[in-house]
Amino acid sequence: LRVPVSLATTDVVLVRASGALFALPAGDVRRIERVSLSAVRSLEGRPTLVREGERPVPLASLAGVLGLPVPELGDRELLRVVRLDAAAGEIAFVVDEAVAQREVVATNLGRRLRDLPLVSGAAVLETGEVAVLLKSAALARAAAGLAVTPSEATGRRTGAAPARRRVLVVD
Repeated sequence: LRVPVSLATTDVVLVRASGALFALPAGDVRRIERVSLSAVRSLEGRPTLVREGERPVPLASLAGVLGLPVPELGDRELLRVVRLDAAAGEIAFVVDEAVAQREVVATNLGRRLRDLPLVSGAAVLETGEVAVLLKSAALARAAAGLAVTPSEATGRRTGAAPARRRVLVVD
């Protein structure tokens, strides 16, 4: 019997996106709500949740940010949205379903998967299903189209400056 050395309990909100189960840190979840499609506008070329009396909140598909197939909206008039407070600011993610909030035993992913930029670990639920734990700050940056910093990718602070990005334009 091998037991991982680093186990920790954490409070999470479980959501489904593209049929897969994910866990978001409960402390970063501002609220879960249903939003009418009419509240989604395009601001600066990006989908944004706009409601009277509130600040506009960038909106992204959690499945899309994770590189998973994005389900068709079909006839749906309401979207299930999870609003996160992340280091990059508030952002809203469209999810298929908000499952539950619970405390889970989280474990790291080992050396080979340690540097996944959006994933901090995994948890096996009492049903036997595995939930992938996501990093809120890295998700917000990825949704905004910004580079995920090395410290966000690894969960460790680094003294090195982020790599300089280059764009190659070919005619």
